[in-house]
Amino acid sequence: MESKKIISQCPLSISTIEGLLHDAYIPGLVAIVVNSTGILYEQAIGYHSPIISNECKPMNSSNSIFVLASISKTFIAVAVMQLVELNHLNLDTDINHYLSSEMKVIHPLHPNIPITIRHLLSHTAGIKSNFEEELKHFKPNDDFTQTNLTKIISKYLNNKSNWLSESPGNVTHYSNIGPSLAALIVEHASNSSDWLYIPHYGESDYPSGSLRMSARSLAIFLQ
Repeated sequence: MESKKIISQCPLSISTIEGLLHDAYIPGLVAIVVNSTGILYEQAIGYHSPIISNECKPMNSSNSIFVLASISKTFIAVAVMQLVELNHLNLDTDINHYLSSEMKVIHPLHPNIPITIRHLLSHTAGIKSNFEEELKHFKPNDDFTQTNLTKIISKYLNNKSNWLSESPGNVTHYSNIGPSLAALIVEHASNSSDWLYIPHYGESDYPSGSLRMSARSLAIFLQ
């Protein structure tokens, strides 16, 4: 009954949202709804930290910075589609057409079925998730300055245990490496590293390790 009551409110009242945050032990949030014409709804509620914290700052849609985590995959997809519009990429072409000759990517169990950018972005390339391996690149004091995306992806994909038994295009399986490979293709197709390509399309910079931005900045990007 309570869920029906909540659904009937559009938008949700601030008091309702505050109650949901309290029940979920979440100190605060910023919500923005956009379409192609602009911002339709914007609300910052709560705080950056629990109220008992010594640094209890109210949420702000422009100044509160969030780690985007997998939302950053949206940036990769947009970059890909911009290059598709420029006829630099084709979603259904074998990805090896865009990679260097030293880096050939094939499914070890289905070598005759090409992997495409569409497969990478839709998580249907047949790549298995191995979070233990992926998390090695997020540890403090790692050697990120001594490696690069090409080496990380090559090492991961050269391990047969990181592939599904199903062929590309046959099953959906969430993967971080697939979109990362798409980002590498963006780098090759645009003749610039992806951290130089993104500023050209409106983003000034971002820190190494993870993309961060405010809700309002993300809303502007989504328009």
